[in-house]
Amino acid sequence: MLLKSRTEPDLLKLLRFLNTRMILSEDDRKQYLYLQKGYEGEVVFDQLASENLKNEIFILNDLMLEINHSKFQIDSSLIIQDTIITCEVKNFEGNYLYRDGEFYLCVAQNPITNPLHQVKRSETLLQQYLKKNGLHFRILPYLVFINPNFFLYQAPQKDSIIFPPQISNFMNKVNSKPSKLNGM
Repeated sequence: MLLKSRTEPDLLKLLRFLNTRMILSEDDRKQYLYLQKGYEGEVVFDQLASENLKNEIFILNDLMLEINHSKFQIDSSLIIQDTIITCEVKNFEGNYLYRDGEFYLCVAQNPITNPLHQVKRSETLLQQYLKKNGLHFRILPYLVFINPNFFLYQAPQKDSIIFPPQISNFMNKVNSKPSKLNGM
């Protein structure tokens, strides 16, 4: 059951508006394309979730929360019984390399921001948020790569990373979990 739908980010709307009326700076254009691609990937994940998740599941998309003056965002939260499954969705395209705990774009060999760090940060802050509000849920964080044209060389063997061919199995795994929702 979808409780919070996804909305297009205000900055994406603004940059799209400006892009039709002027030539954006190189940095603004890169940010616009990055935001657009990310949003498109999140929408694809939302569609897959709505088509494939059959159990009693609360779905909260695009949550922006704050704890101790730290804001954090969760792309998709799937709530089943006593568990919150958080999904950080990435729409990366092309060939990447995982080496020494970092992600690299193969073409440039430049390190990029490690999305696993974002997943860990969101998990930690969500735990604090729930505790402060007297809620007791187990958190299962996942990093979901949605784009079928993505490949990660030397990928770490982590159950918390879902690659494009694994998305269907991930949805089946979520469906297999017992879920009896209540008002909490």
